[in-house]
Amino acid sequence: MIFSTLAVSFLIDNSLKGETALGTSFSVAQQNHYANCLKPTQHHIYDNAYAGAQVIATEDSTTITIYPSAPLINDSTAEPITVTLMRGQVYAFRAAKKDAEAHLSGTQITANKPIAVYTMDDSMSPYEKYFGEDAVADQLVPSNLWGTDYIAIGNGLKWEGVSIYDPQTDSTEFIPMAGKQALYIHRDHPVQVFQITGYRNEAGGAVLPPLEQAGTQEVHYTRIPGSMATILTIVTPTENRAAMLLNGTPLDTTLFHPVDSLPTWSYARLDMARIPNSGVFHLTSQGTIFHLGIIDALSTLRSKDGRRLPTSCSYGYFSEYLRPEPS
Repeated sequence: MIFSTLAVSFLIDNSLKGETALGTSFSVAQQNHYANCLKPTQHHIYDNAYAGAQVIATEDSTTITIYPSAPLINDSTAEPITVTLMRGQVYAFRAAKKDAEAHLSGTQITANKPIAVYTMDDSMSPYEKYFGEDAVADQLVPSNLWGTDYIAIGNGLKWEGVSIYDPQTDSTEFIPMAGKQALYIHRDHPVQVFQITGYRNEAGGAVLPPLEQAGTQEVHYTRIPGSMATILTIVTPTENRAAMLLNGTPLDTTLFHPVDSLPTWSYARLDMARIPNSGVFHLTSQGTIFHLGIIDALSTLRSKDGRRLPTSCSYGYFSEYLRPEPS
């Protein structure tokens, strides 16, 4: 299905990655542990919630070939699909079924010119009835930017976890993270890691940046208007803890904890409730690199006693997925 450029406006819960994320070889990152939106009949609005992906051409006459890992809607054969797009056009495809095993993790996408690729897992949840299901989406990075080492930080979502796609075995492994503060992931060859986490019962998802190849030394972020909670997850080499500044003030090093199985790296989880809605924060390192994940939870509902209830969650990594060369 081909759309105009405006079709990407529905893609939420992702951090755009600029030219770094353009490439000619991708694999779709998705979980294969939870189904999409198994809802009772009164929730018909979610009947069309499936896992899928979108491919965007950046140049005219871009030839794209998709190798589905599972049957697609209107194409149950899972045979390769080749399309030609003009600059700004989008080709969208989705799984034929909602079942966990019908997800499209590992679907290969190649192109003769640079493209951008997005993954979308709409309203996935372990529950059969409606409870906190949300769109989990992110912009992917090409396979040449994958790494061997990753760290995922837990945020308390009951069904959070990581999906690891291994190109050597052409398989996806899902590792639950419930109860884990941090998870170190290592393989002896490059893999793609996609994390599902969130705030309370609202889910979000992000492609994790590899530890060594990626990183940044400065991030500006403006809190989303109407946000009820903003959580920062910082990952940095342990020796760099004292070099981290938030709005020009050094972070307390006791906020950081060493990662199990990899104590040379540490993490911190900061609740930014003290920064007002639409407030700006500036995180910098005076030393080496760090990785920054951000959760922003929105609320449009209140409980009977007036408490705000989360109704959506945005999650993304604000990190260079390819570390800049030193000047």
